[in-house]
Amino acid sequence: MASIDEEGHLREVYYLTNPETKNWRSLLKYGEDLNAEIRRKLLWIWPTEKSLWQFGKILREFNIGCLLSIGCGNGLFEWIIRESLNVEIYGLEVDRDWWCSNYAIKSFIELNYVDNMDVTKEEYLRTCCLRDSWNFALLFCYFNNRPAFLQYLKLYKGRWICIIGPLEKRNVYTDPLPLEPNFPVEDNVTTWKLKASLKMGENDIMAFYEKQID
Repeated sequence: MASIDEEGHLREVYYLTNPETKNWRSLLKYGEDLNAEIRRKLLWIWPTEKSLWQFGKILREFNIGCLLSIGCGNGLFEWIIRESLNVEIYGLEVDRDWWCSNYAIKSFIELNYVDNMDVTKEEYLRTCCLRDSWNFALLFCYFNNRPAFLQYLKLYKGRWICIIGPLEKRNVYTDPLPLEPNFPVEDNVTTWKLKASLKMGENDIMAFYEKQID
């Protein structure tokens, strides 16, 4: 159960993300004063307004207007991106029972669930890519499931991938790491090239990769 102090912080976050009272700038400011434990329960990365504008500049440079966030959790980070940058964003999760339970923090964006891990995931990614594969990117934010990451790479037919995680291998471990994703080279044809990177917090970095087909 959440402590009284934690419940108070959650109420304020809910207030700042409510459609009628939403204010993403105030949310970022409020997050600066939260202790590390509560911040991590809400989201792994609290970007600055400056880093968000820089992120938006990269999206515009690559003509990316839509993101699909894999393993987005409660979707608070995705909500911030949507509200601040006016980017179309979708969240994909696998544990419907948890995120629909009374124990989980409520979702800040609509979540899409993958119940059939083989067929549904492939169909869902294909549907997203068909919208406009040149204007679409997969987002992995503090993702830590190597087998699942490899499966998404195999199914994904789009051009762009964005990975956000720790700047260095300390405090928390993710797989893939933003600057060391260790992309597989299975067909000796498809490779992923780093096109941009951006420090988004004290220990957080974002990396954008573009698919290269020889």
